[in-house]
Amino acid sequence: QLQYMVLLVASLLALLIYYLSGRIVLGKIYLSYQRYFLPIYLLSLPLISYFILSFKQKIISVLLVLSILVISVLAVLPAIGDRLETFAGWSEFNNRVVNTTEADAVIFLLDAIRDRQIFPERKVGLIRELPEENRGEILSEILIDLSEMDVPVYILDGDKPCISRNALAQQLSAEGYTLSETEVRDLYQVLKEG
Repeated sequence: QLQYMVLLVASLLALLIYYLSGRIVLGKIYLSYQRYFLPIYLLSLPLISYFILSFKQKIISVLLVLSILVISVLAVLPAIGDRLETFAGWSEFNNRVVNTTEADAVIFLLDAIRDRQIFPERKVGLIRELPEENRGEILSEILIDLSEMDVPVYILDGDKPCISRNALAQQLSAEGYTLSETEVRDLYQVLKEG
């Protein structure tokens, strides 16, 4: 009975280590097969434990458990290191944005992915939520309205923009506004020309 519990706990630990590795830590839990197979994995743990206990020699059971744990730990370490590097990069970028922008600034994201890098230190506008057919016109109106209310407004460009920065700059220019570069790469302030 005690052996069964020890092996069950070891199996649970191995499973937790697996799920706390690249799947969750790297933000990839959205893979549907992982979510849907989790109950199957959990329900199979007693079978795995029974299989391990079925060996007559204890040394084989111990070696199996140890090998599962070692493999699980080795799978986790690189994923954690990669994720920590990503968070460090985000933190550095966030600090640069916070030091460059005003406390009441609103930053509109041309790239749908970078909101986590700025929020909650600054207010974020998600351009991807605007209707696609006239997104540029609506965004231009919003930017101008906020600027006229003396709200500092910025645009953050990215790798996968949902609207062209050049097209937006042309629309703003027609209304007497410009996109001015800042110290932060891909961050532009909306300013009145002149």
